[in-house]
Amino acid sequence: MIIVIFIDYNLISKFSPIFYGIFIILLIAVLFTPVVNGATSWFKITEGLQFQPSELAKIFVIIFIAYIMQIVQKRNKKDINNPLKLLAVLSAVIVPVLLIIKQPDYGTAIAFVMATVLMLFVAGLDKRYIIATILIILVALPLIYNFVLPTHAKTRIDVFLNPNLDPRGSRI
Repeated sequence: MIIVIFIDYNLISKFSPIFYGIFIILLIAVLFTPVVNGATSWFKITEGLQFQPSELAKIFVIIFIAYIMQIVQKRNKKDINNPLKLLAVLSAVIVPVLLIIKQPDYGTAIAFVMATVLMLFVAGLDKRYIIATILIILVALPLIYNFVLPTHAKTRIDVFLNPNLDPRGSRI
């Protein structure tokens, strides 16, 4: 922790495009690893030592998104509302999110999306985009639940919303 305190954020920010590229490559490569518990999320380094690139990718993708937002808003803070510039920010996050969904690791994908949403909100995203996004989510959630999510993911959601569905108290 002490070492992290002394790392200059601006230095990490400058190199964030390189780190972003490295983690995109790692997120693609991890898709070709053996399936463990239904997911291809881990690189096995040695017996007992594994590496999950999506966990470190959270840090560097968020820093990269902040870097892009800084560039977008350099001249004017309201430039984040320009549809093309907003698309540039969103495309930087959609690539890792889709790769993580492919593993599948829905929790990490949701963490990426939520971090991006909060960053856009703090950056001053216009209310029309926020309202449109909320409406799209309200329409998409039931569709995703019914037609996209695998059974085990639905079961986790159902048990979370209604713990009585799991009388043994086991964690899924």
